[in-house]
Amino acid sequence: MLNAKFFNELSTSELYEILKSRSEIFVPEQKIDYIDEYNTDYDSLHCFFWENGSWIYHCLRRIPRRRRSPC
Repeated sequence: MLNAKFFNELSTSELYEILKSRSEIFVPEQKIDYIDEYNTDYDSLHCFFWENGSWIYHCLRRIPRRRRSPC
């Protein structure tokens, strides 16, 4: 089931799994050694799959336009 939550709505388990999945993907595959350089997680909408108490996949983070980096 697809879930969409803002940062303050995430449970500790959901947040942990999001950060874990990012570190598994971004660090080794894309050689990015930071998780949230611009602190955008606090204002973002996080979309992920979580079913029957099991983590499936973190698919995206929607960052509000005012918080996006200039890059």
